[in-house]
Amino acid sequence: MNASRRIASCLVILAGLSVGCTAANHSHVEDHWGESYRTLKAQQIANPDAGKELKTVEGMNSTTAAGVTATYHSRQTEQPQTQQDSSLLELIGE
Repeated sequence: MNASRRIASCLVILAGLSVGCTAANHSHVEDHWGESYRTLKAQQIANPDAGKELKTVEGMNSTTAAGVTATYHSRQTEQPQTQQDSSLLELIGE
């Protein structure tokens, strides 16, 4: 009987330790999982009720937009003029 009591008490102690160890595996990461993503997404929305408004959108018409686009593309194709200034190189050489 003495041996069976020891075995029973060891089993009770092991069961208590295993329950205690499983409860200690709680992670605070799981509590806040995805919170930063949701916060950043909400910060990028300027007006969440914009789809519910029925007023017209203000902006430029297609003719103005075409002119702006043409100006932008023509300026992108122009190469900037570089100056051929050798005075700095002459100072270094002296």
